[in-house]
Amino acid sequence: MQLYHDIPKSQGVANAIKRARQMVELEWTPKDMFPCSYVIPMPGEIPAQRIGGYFAPWKSQKGMVYSSVRAYERFVGFNISLETFMTAVANPHSVLYTKPQHGKGRSMSSFYGNVCSCMVSYAMELPYMLPCAQWPDWPGISEVGTEDLDALELGDIVLHTARHIAVITDILRDADGHVHQIYVSESTPPLCIARPYTQEAFRGYWMGRGFKVYRYEGIHNVTYTPSPYVHLEGDPDLEPEINTALMPDFGNKANYLKGIEPVELSVLEDGWENVAVTYPDGRMEIRVIEDGKVVIPSDVSGYYTACCVRGEEQSPCVEWCVVNTTVTTDKEVYSPGETIRVRFRVDAAEDTVCTYIVKNSGDLNRGREIMPAEAAETGEFLLVPDPRMHQPDSYSLLIVAQNKYGQYASTRAYFRVEE
Repeated sequence: MQLYHDIPKSQGVANAIKRARQMVELEWTPKDMFPCSYVIPMPGEIPAQRIGGYFAPWKSQKGMVYSSVRAYERFVGFNISLETFMTAVANPHSVLYTKPQHGKGRSMSSFYGNVCSCMVSYAMELPYMLPCAQWPDWPGISEVGTEDLDALELGDIVLHTARHIAVITDILRDADGHVHQIYVSESTPPLCIARPYTQEAFRGYWMGRGFKVYRYEGIHNVTYTPSPYVHLEGDPDLEPEINTALMPDFGNKANYLKGIEPVELSVLEDGWENVAVTYPDGRMEIRVIEDGKVVIPSDVSGYYTACCVRGEEQSPCVEWCVVNTTVTTDKEVYSPGETIRVRFRVDAAEDTVCTYIVKNSGDLNRGREIMPAEAAETGEFLLVPDPRMHQPDSYSLLIVAQNKYGQYASTRAYFRVEE
């Protein structure tokens, strides 16, 4: 039987699908043991087993790695670019290999990665990563009936608010318009993947587990930027640039927290004599290579570059930024539902303040909202607690800003809610 692919209704829909495919079709090869996580389904009422594991070195992978990187807010697509991820993969001394996140929380494995809500938020080009529970309330979202699956459209979102989110990236129909295959793209351990479902399988796997289908009207405004690290049809032929001589431990074009995360530069080629570092104020300093590395303190905010030097010869440059955002609350203890006065300061006045995040003692999201324009300008706002913050517990608050490398989170302000 001849089947036909649905055609996107707009360029925005086509762009959203391409953004999802970037995460699904990215190909990469780890240089060392690479931390990941797996989910093992169990029969009956037995909960699925989540285990930590590793990808073997030099065994190629397809799809962005799944990892809940909530301890450091280093989600690929928002905080970390494809370039930063891929250049970190190419450095065997990078944080992807030296800072596994196993044992630090549910589904935490590699230092960079994404999760289901990150992937779909990236595909829909939302201003920040929207948790599953908040999707039904996002402006422009509406539920779609599933009595007739022929009514499904490309870009429709498959959601269970307490469990998971995915996006439909391909639909195949017969000549009469009836759906025969539905491709669902998702971020799920261990990698982002797209799977085909028949109508029966779609109903059994998704609808049968309580998922619903939603449509986002803002999808028609989604833009797309081709990446040299994952080529899709129609993209220009862009050559990826990976510096084989020198690389920061976070990868190229990464943000480091001031005073907390020193920059470790790995010299990956023999024969270089020194490393030349250019500081935010334009000052250049020649640093001696010791055991193949140079460590630069992160005590001054701003943009840096560095290259290897040998006489008059120099390697291509790498670059990074040191960022600093401070945040405080007016008290340390609040009653359930009590308004919290928040003050914050971003070192780089040109950076955009995006959102704030509240997490509980288990580091799980308990509030994530766009920063009001007035608050972004004044550095102060009143936080009306999400109902999930009424539970007595210890909480932390982060401010998220954005520069040319991506979004970055502040250090945390801690407070408690007590009866």
